[in-house]
Order: sequence, then C-alpha cells, then structure tokens
Amino acid sequence: MLNKSFITNQKNGNYEKNILSIFSFIETLSLVALNIELSMTTSFYKRISEYLKIYLLLLGILILFRVFFLFTYCDLREILQNYKFDLLLTFWHGFRCDTVVLSFALMPLFILNLLGFLLYIKPTLMARFNHFLQLFLKIYYIILFVGIYWIGVVDYFYYRNFQTHFDDRVFGIVEDGTRAVMASVWSDYPAIILILIFIISLVGWIIIVNKLQTQEKPLFRFNNLYAHITTVILSTGLLFLGARSSISTFPFQKNDLAFSTNLRLNDAAANGVFMLKEAISDRMKYRLRLNDHTLLSAHGFRTLGEAKRDWDSGVLTNSCSIFDFNTTSYNPLLESTPPHIVLIIMEGWSSDFFNYHSHRFNLLGALEEQLPYLIHYPFCFPVNFGTISAMETFFTNNVGPALSLSEYAHIPLKSSTAFLFQEAGYETSYYTSGYTGWRNVGKYCRTQGFENVRGAEFIKTLYPKTEEADWGVFDQYMYDAIYHKLQEKNILPQFLIGMTITNHSPHKIPKNYRPYPLEFPDSLRSRITTNLQRTLSSLETFQYANDCLGRFMDSLRCSLVGKNTIVVITGDHTLTGGFTYKDNEFVQKWAVPLIFYIPETYIQQPNVNTNRLVSHKDILPTIYNLALSNYSYRATGDNIFDATTADSAFVITHSSWVLGKAGSINFATRQSYIWSEGGYNLQSSDCTPELEAMKKRANAWLCGMKWQIYANIKGQ
Repeated sequence: MLNKSFITNQKNGNYEKNILSIFSFIETLSLVALNIELSMTTSFYKRISEYLKIYLLLLGILILFRVFFLFTYCDLREILQNYKFDLLLTFWHGFRCDTVVLSFALMPLFILNLLGFLLYIKPTLMARFNHFLQLFLKIYYIILFVGIYWIGVVDYFYYRNFQTHFDDRVFGIVEDGTRAVMASVWSDYPAIILILIFIISLVGWIIIVNKLQTQEKPLFRFNNLYAHITTVILSTGLLFLGARSSISTFPFQKNDLAFSTNLRLNDAAANGVFMLKEAISDRMKYRLRLNDHTLLSAHGFRTLGEAKRDWDSGVLTNSCSIFDFNTTSYNPLLESTPPHIVLIIMEGWSSDFFNYHSHRFNLLGALEEQLPYLIHYPFCFPVNFGTISAMETFFTNNVGPALSLSEYAHIPLKSSTAFLFQEAGYETSYYTSGYTGWRNVGKYCRTQGFENVRGAEFIKTLYPKTEEADWGVFDQYMYDAIYHKLQEKNILPQFLIGMTITNHSPHKIPKNYRPYPLEFPDSLRSRITTNLQRTLSSLETFQYANDCLGRFMDSLRCSLVGKNTIVVITGDHTLTGGFTYKDNEFVQKWAVPLIFYIPETYIQQPNVNTNRLVSHKDILPTIYNLALSNYSYRATGDNIFDATTADSAFVITHSSWVLGKAGSINFATRQSYIWSEGGYNLQSSDCTPELEAMKKRANAWLCGMKWQIYANIKGQ
C-alpha cells in the first residue's frame, strides 16, 4: 500500500510539473509575441513620425524657394496694395502643389513601412529588414534633398531667362549640346556660390537625418489592435489625400495654379519639381503622333470638317488641309527679274529694347542709320517660343513639335519653303553662325531641299582668321559669307535663310569690337532682376548683333546686288532674361521686330500700317507675294501688306495665347484681356463673344497647321 501510494503521488507531481511547464512555455511565447508586436509597432510609429518630420523639412525648403521667387520676380508693393488675398492663395495653392510632390516622393517609403508592419516577420529577419530600411531611408532622404535643391535652383534661374517655369524648352538644355550649355551656366549664373550653399546644406541635411533616425520614441503610439488598424487606415488615407491635394472630382493639376489675375502670383505658387513633371508629361502627351483622332480631339474636333467650319465657315474640299489656296498677283517684273530673298532670323531679338535706344544708351549700333530705309513692324509674335521652333516655322510651316530630332526628320515635306522656291527657279541656302550639327539642323535642312547648308565649320574655312564663340563664330562672319554668296556672278535667284547666334548666353563679343555707350536709364534699371554686369554683357551682345546687321544692310543697300535683293528680318524669340514685366505688358514682353528691306523697284504698296499686330505665320505668305508672280499657295497666314486683312487678323504666341483686335485670350486657362486705351497694353476682362470667336478660329488654325504636316509626313 505504501509503495502504491508513493507511486501515485509521484505521478501526480510529474503531471503538475508538466502542466506548469506548459503554462510557462505559453507565457514565454506570449512575451516573445508581445515583444515582437511591441518592436514592430514601435518601429512602424517611429517611421511614420520620421516621414512626417521629413515632409515638414522638405516643405520648408519648397516654401523658401517660393519666398525667394516672390522677392525676386514679383512687385511686392503692388501685391500688398492690390492682391493681399491672392498672396494668401499663393501660399495655399503652393502648399497643395508642394504636398502633391512630397506625397508621391514619400509614398514608396510608406508602402515599405506598411509591409513591415502587416507581414509576419521572424525576429532575426525583422532586424535585418529594419537595418536595410534604415540604410535605404538615409540614401533616399539624401536623394530627395539633392533633387529638390537642384531642380528648384535650375527652375529659379530658368524663370529668369524664359519668364516661365519649366516647359518643353527645358529639353533643349540637353539637345543644345553639353559643352556650350555648361559654358553658359558657368558664365551667367553664380555656380560656385550655389555649389557651396549646396555642400553646406547637404552636410546639415545629413546631420538632421542622422538625428531623426537615432530618436527612439515616436511622436505617438497606440497599444491595441483597433488603434493600430485605425492608424494604418488614417495614415494611408492622408497620404493619398496629399497626393491628390483635392477633395473634389479632380486631383490638383496645373490649371489650379491659375487663381489670380496677377500672373506672377500664379507662377509663385508652382514649384520646380511639379512643373518639370508637367513638362515631361506634356512632351509625352503632345509629341508628334500620326493619329488623326488624337490630333482632332486635342483641339476639340471630331472631324477635320469641324475645324474647317471654325476656321472660315467653309466646306472641307480637301482632306489634306483646311486652308484654301491664294494666288499672288501677276507681275511681269518678278517673272523677268526675280529678286533674291534673304530671311534673317535674329537670336533673342526684342522689340521692347528698341524703345530704350538713345545716343547714350546705344542698343542699335549701325542699324540705327538703316532704319529710315526699312519697313519696321514692332509688334510681331513668334508662334512658338524657342529657336528651333521659329526656324521650323520658316523651313516647313511646322508649328507643332520640332521635327529635326524626331523619327520623321528624314522625310521631305511638301510644305518645305525650299522646295517651293526651287520650283520657282531659285537656288536655296541656309547659313548660320552656329554649327550645323546643333539640333540636327544641317541634315534636316538638306532633307527639306536646302541645296547649300553653311555653318560655322564652313565659315572658318572661308575666313581662316575667324574668331570663335561658344556656339559657333561671331555673326559678322556669317553676314560676310552671305554677302559673298550674293556677289557671285551668274547665279540663280537666291532664297537664303540666315540664323544668327552671338546674342545667346554666354554673352560674349569679339575682342576687336568696340561697344557703343551703354549708360542705363533709370526706367530700365528698375526692371533688372540680375546683377548689372551680367545684364550689361547681355545688352552688349544685343547691340553687337544689331550693329552687324546694320553694317550688312548698309553694304548690301549700297551695292548693285542690293537693287534686286529683298531682306526680311525677325527674331526667333525675345530677350527676356534678366528683366521683369508687368502682367499687362504682354506685347512688350513677347513682341519681336519684323523688318523689311524692299528696293524701290519691288515696292508694291508704299503706304502700310506698321502698327498692326503681325505674326511669324504671316511672313512666308508675305514673301510669296513679294517674290513670286501668279503663284498659288496655301493661305495659312496673311499678306502683311494687304490692308484688307488687318481687322480679321490674329496672332498666336507660344501656341497658347491668341491676340487680335478684340484683345487676348489663353487657350488653356481662358484668361482674357482687352486692350486699354492708348496703346497695346492689356487689362483683365471677362471673355467677350469677340474673344471667344477669335480663340475658336485660332484653335482651328493650329489644328489645321498640324494636320497639314501630318498629311505631308504620310505622303498625302
């Protein structure tokens, strides 16, 4: 009995021990699970707190760029007097714009953090994951800072040059060629100071990031499952709300930046990263696609016939174009003695600066003495802003995306001006003081029928002592080469396009050139947005370019060949870098000169209205009427010397603004202006029926011009 009892007690003791061991094991597992859960949730909340602090720091940097923009490019006195509420809206919409950028930038990090929280991870694997994530975050934060800093800096100075944030022209920084661009950056911008500021800021940023990552406690933390789930849902919702920056149907978009009648405040709300993204998106969206439906729908049409209706209320008779044919007048002089045609495209040529010219502030040089012999239209507008865009307008009537670097650069177009003049018996040439490899222009010109393509590389062989500049040779040598070509004996009538390049950043003049006096008037000094010396260099090259043109015109006008040579001169775009304009000074800001030299023998209408608005789209039709007898051409523009077209005329600039007798209206934002009394100054207005009708007709014109190029490319 004793033995049995002993055995029974021993068994019961072992059972109790086993039970206690099981409970102890479960308790241990619970503690391990609790520690894992505590570690994971602490890590999750710590990362969320870290992202929030990084967001606030980067938001502060973007706001700082905005403040610099306001002080540099805006008239704060006028804004504080008349636009106080709009100034608040600038920071509100700027906050929305910045939040969009930063939300998308932080979204990958949030997703990684969320995965680490939601997935079951072994303690050892979780430690490795956290170590990897911490290192990845440090690198990612540095990349974010570097990107935002340099994009912001480049956009800030880009605005100084182009009076706009990043747009399609930004891709020209790469396409123009690295060497010349870097020389321009080094000479025109405070590169050393910006690099030093960047290095100091980067060191500070790394210190801040290290401090953030070594903080143990998060800003907040909850300890129950429902609170965790609520936190995940709320943080995810806030992130996506930030990415939209809108609770309405549509997310934040570029149109939301048009909230004020003060255009500078609209621009101040944007940031460089957002505008670079928009520029890339626009380039992808609007690049040349040979899709009829895409083109028509982009302009609000279903058929080409609808575009024809808006253009001239006519009926479409040809699927290749909405434009009818015009025929130049019969002229026996043009048939027996066709004139040479020289079309000069001046780099960075502004009409506004002609108004500041004086003996003590001499911006025209030798051109001043030639103006009495010339017909000068001061209010001419490029259809697009940019050198290559202006050139292709004259090469092929292309006002859409540039073709010289596209997959269609090898296709000859029926709309080519060179082919047209070849058919009329002309020899065709393209001359430039730049290199013909720039933007593939040399090859493209040959494809489009220019028999002679002469650039800096050719000019240097013609004149071995030629002095070189960053973009090619100085303009004087190009004019010498053109004059030499016109002086050749027994040559066919010439159609020649010349493109100058000296008046381009970095601004330099030849060593032997002696500038005329340039004593800044107070009225211009107050508009300078950069340092005086850099502005002076810019205006010296502007003066030099005009002086070279004046000397060329003097030599040509006084020569025998000048008696049968018509010269047309205009600018590719304005010289806006370093100067500020008010919103209502649209004409002053964007108008380029258009100048004609027509020998007396060829003048058809001696009395013309030179104060009318004209456009690059009107130059070729005008040249056809000056040079060709009884010739049919597509009526894509007006003959400037035809007074009957003045009232119905319109001009398009940057493919976004249309101007005419009724005023001005923007295609995208529908911002409207009417002319104030006493000149070409604009004042904000509601859209009038006249403006709406003008916009419809201009929209149809743009669509028709692009369709015509598409048809040409397809061989129609």
